Amino acid sequence: MSNEVWLGTGVVASRRVRAAIICDNATEFERYLSQYLDQAVFCEDVTPASLLLQQDLLTERDDALAIRVLRQPPVAVDGPEIGGTSVWMTQTSIDVEPLDAQFGIFEPKTVPDSLHPWIFGPQGGVGAAYALLDGSRMDGLPEYLDGVGADALCLWQGTAFDESAAAAPWLVRLEEGASLARAMFTAASYGAGWTSWDQTACLVLRTEASLPELRAHLRRFGQLRESDGRVRMFRFADPAVMTPYLTRIADWPERLRTWFYPNEGHAIELILALRARTQAHAFTPTQALAYHESARISAALTERDRRVLKDAMVEITTRRMAEDLKRLFPAQLGERDLSTIEGSVARTFRRMERVGFRHAGNLFHLAAWDLLLVRGIADLYNDPQVEAALTSPVSEHEKMALLKSALARQP
Repeated sequence: MSNEVWLGTGVVASRRVRAAIICDNATEFERYLSQYLDQAVFCEDVTPASLLLQQDLLTERDDALAIRVLRQPPVAVDGPEIGGTSVWMTQTSIDVEPLDAQFGIFEPKTVPDSLHPWIFGPQGGVGAAYALLDGSRMDGLPEYLDGVGADALCLWQGTAFDESAAAAPWLVRLEEGASLARAMFTAASYGAGWTSWDQTACLVLRTEASLPELRAHLRRFGQLRESDGRVRMFRFADPAVMTPYLTRIADWPERLRTWFYPNEGHAIELILALRARTQAHAFTPTQALAYHESARISAALTERDRRVLKDAMVEITTRRMAEDLKRLFPAQLGERDLSTIEGSVARTFRRMERVGFRHAGNLFHLAAWDLLLVRGIADLYNDPQVEAALTSPVSEHEKMALLKSALARQP
């Protein structure tokens, strides 16, 4: 199969879907999309992504699709990850401008205007708003919450709470006009401290459930049991984990019902992921999910959960590596768009994982070489001796040493 990404629109009944597929031509594109959707599809406007980029016609939506298919080939279909509606859940991307100091304002805002309808207004539901804060990312979180008199509960209990409460996730009720909520959404340059928007990475949930009821529901997901009995920690309070996770289970109603509809008590009306940038992602269940007859599945990990979590972690690692590379090499990469760097990192991951590279440090170096030494790396990968060594059954450490040696010989 080719490494070329093609973009096009598929017409399915009365619905149109945008897709990115790694293939060789428009005929293959239509065949792969039909197989993926398990129904006949008519495709139009099928074009290589490189041509759209060359003609400056690559939209932000298509760019996001191209990055997705490079991370998880060979097909990516426009859906909740980049805005839209599935049968079971809607995702909305929200642009966010953090609050300033609001000096001299008689009634200062609690949250930015774009988030108010979701957190305190009807767009996010009719229930109360709760923030799920990750103590491992916020120094002194328990003491701060106690100091401001917040209505809060830790998700951990027993020995885990006694030993690690400061690093635990905390569930806090948000009240309009309260200093805690305002500080969470105020830019750090205005003196909001560690609770500022620059430090905030949390989930906001809307529900009619009480604080103890919501805590009991969320505690089910903190530790997920593997099929062999081992327990795995799931830090779902981190929006960098929860956003790609929810995106990838958008077509899995049984698992979505486990999250949004507890066995007892009130439904979760909204999960809002805030990532301390300029955008938030709102996940809301549809009516179809509410009336879906399938039973909820347990919180125990299934094989599909494992695949989803692995893909989510690859996405997180790709993005963080791209950010680190852009920061470490401002002269070489400062003018490049972050999504372009992400795409290059994703391609490096795909190519090098096939020949046994798994260590994050090695993958980071390889991604940097691909971005900074394009000609040398291209010649290196095409060297028959290097290719033979990379596919041989030697350790990753030995393969990395071979690549470094070969790279040193490049003119």
